Amino acid sequence: MGRLRAGVLVVALAALGARPLPTDAADSPPTVADVVAGLKATYAKVTSVRADFNQVRHDVITGKDERMRGRFAAKRPRKMRVEILPPNAVTVVADGTHLSIYTPKQNQVVVMKDLGGAASSMGVLLDDFDRIDTIFDVALVPEKPPVKLTHTLTLKPKQAGAAPGLRLTLSKQKFLMQNLVIEDQAGGSTEMNFLNIRLNPDLPDSEFVFVPPPGVQVIQQ
Repeated sequence: MGRLRAGVLVVALAALGARPLPTDAADSPPTVADVVAGLKATYAKVTSVRADFNQVRHDVITGKDERMRGRFAAKRPRKMRVEILPPNAVTVVADGTHLSIYTPKQNQVVVMKDLGGAASSMGVLLDDFDRIDTIFDVALVPEKPPVKLTHTLTLKPKQAGAAPGLRLTLSKQKFLMQNLVIEDQAGGSTEMNFLNIRLNPDLPDSEFVFVPPPGVQVIQQ
């Protein structure tokens, strides 16, 4: 459950936007400050997001890859819903205060009271993009030939106990998130690719309320 939960939590991510780098930066390699500034400017205008994702979790102990598909939605302030599709179905819902993780196969839901404390280990929440360089030590991965159409950032959480590190890949010019890799404490990783991204959709607050099905064990943490 622990490893699966870690893989699920990383999908609580912010939305993706479109804002080019300044014109004078087009003729010279961008700096990490350029990319962070563009990312912040983009997400400042995003209040909600919906997307699908494909996920691969690599387990260093077994040497096997576990593949999942799902969908997620996020909305300010600090609301999200993540659904991993069967056969490994898991639903994660954050209402802004509590985080609920429902695993049908185990017939249980784990409820965490402090969403804020889990933020950096879940990746980057929509509300936190404007302070990404406060939460993380950010570095821009040097580009090597052949020339790619993406920027890749490494993010090292400053908060103790969070995920060891993340790699965030964005499209150039528009800063669309294409890929996210999250390292775990055991040395494994979870890689996610994003599809069908919709910015600022109309998401009702009811979508971010989780009511446990009858008979489900509720574990408070």
